[in-house]
Amino acid sequence: HNQDLDAASRFLDLWKTQSHKAPWIPTFRSMMHLARRDRKNAILEIEPALKQHPDFVALYLQAGIAYQGDQQLDLAESTLDRFLASQPDHAEALLRYSEVLRKLGKAPEALERIEKSIKSLTGPGRSIQPALRLQMAKLYLDADENQKVIDVLDLLSKKWPEDVEVASTLSQAYQRLGDEQRSSVLAAIADQGQKQTVLADRMLFEIINNPNRTASQCYELGHLLLHKQSRENGVYWLEAALKLDENFAPAHQDLAIYYDRMDQPQLSAVHKRYLASPAKP
Repeated sequence: HNQDLDAASRFLDLWKTQSHKAPWIPTFRSMMHLARRDRKNAILEIEPALKQHPDFVALYLQAGIAYQGDQQLDLAESTLDRFLASQPDHAEALLRYSEVLRKLGKAPEALERIEKSIKSLTGPGRSIQPALRLQMAKLYLDADENQKVIDVLDLLSKKWPEDVEVASTLSQAYQRLGDEQRSSVLAAIADQGQKQTVLADRMLFEIINNPNRTASQCYELGHLLLHKQSRENGVYWLEAALKLDENFAPAHQDLAIYYDRMDQPQLSAVHKRYLASPAKP
């Protein structure tokens, strides 16, 4: 990963000698800093670039991500707001913007913004990302609209009944509606999953610092994240397992489950083919 970033950095240096004012250069540089979780240097890259290129929309998203990570919430709010003015249905920006607003105690504004954007997100063939759906549910919980929490999470909880945050959010909503039995079943799922996800950070640390990592280690982390915490990160580590061993059956199995649940049968079929074929020597 670091080698990729170093190669990209050299390419950007070269590009800068050819065209030193291109706004994509600081944008990519800031993305590389953010990939390393280096928010301070990302911000040092972004701020002068925004002064030079105030209409370059992509910079505002990177700025929002950096400021959010650095807990500069007012700046995160204004830069993400500016980005969403140009790209109102950008799912990641919407999610980050609503997280920032929620932290600033502006849950109603966040909800209004998401509800408005969701109308344009839910055309034919478009579905709301799981992370955004969960965020809406948390905002409804903040607003004490408990039945809406349950409605918004209905589909997601059927597809990912083992997800910690989905179970926890639903448990709270059912408790407030006086359904103790459902609430306690979901609380137990959340509690059990939470105990497992505590291990994820340590697993990640061990994998990243181990040049001889195995497909099995990547799979274990991917499996845990996929089912309990984060679809995107889970898929990343399951695919990392297959880069190390393309025939690693458990990773194919999990990816087939993922694509089935995301209603992408063609991609699921690719992994099922691997499972059906006899192991290659």
